[in-house]
Amino acid sequence: MSHLHWLIDEGFERIGGWKSPGNEFYRNVRIGLGVPGIYVFVVGDEVCYVGQTTHLGRSICSYNRSFPSESGAECRRVHDCLRAAWQQGKEVSVWELAVGGQAEEAGLEERTRLLIEQRKPRWNVA
Repeated sequence: MSHLHWLIDEGFERIGGWKSPGNEFYRNVRIGLGVPGIYVFVVGDEVCYVGQTTHLGRSICSYNRSFPSESGAECRRVHDCLRAAWQQGKEVSVWELAVGGQAEEAGLEERTRLLIEQRKPRWNVA
């Protein structure tokens, strides 16, 4: 994880991950239930997806289903990428950055955009 030190520097916390499709999400620490924030999916040392949400717990856990609960094209596409990683026997770790307070929440979209621009995760569509 030496290539991922920037996540910790940015305030992200590794909260768990999955090893196979439908596999129970395992937690290393708490999930920021009900709070807004940014989440990152990592395969190996590669950041593959950066997402933002108004409800971290619900968004992250929705990927633990055989089929995504949301019908949006991006959600289905990311779930397909997760499934492909799992089928290759790869673990997907999940990192989160929960925000509290209106000032942090107001800058959430810009911070997410900058992370995508800087890190160029391959599962995000430009």
